[in-house]
Amino acid sequence: MPDNDSETLKLLGYALGDLQDRYREMPPHERAEFRPKLDEAFEAYQNLRILLLSPGDIITAADLDQMKAIGDEISAAADKQSLISGAIKLAGFARGFII
Repeated sequence: MPDNDSETLKLLGYALGDLQDRYREMPPHERAEFRPKLDEAFEAYQNLRILLLSPGDIITAADLDQMKAIGDEISAAADKQSLISGAIKLAGFARGFII
């Protein structure tokens, strides 16, 4: 049985890396708008990572599929607004597990 918790953390990390790389490619005036959403996504990831260190399985196969879709959306983003949308979805996904 796959470890959905670990796999989700990997996918979140890849998506955050993609967002960070794309942020660094942006001109400064676009970075200013994107940065708060990027920071929110990193914070949500950190909180979920801490939660997933707890014993037991939290992430379902459906959750993993949802994270894959968010990662694919971020990878395919063609403009700043699409990246912002992806960052918001990623943060919302991660926050959804925090009580």
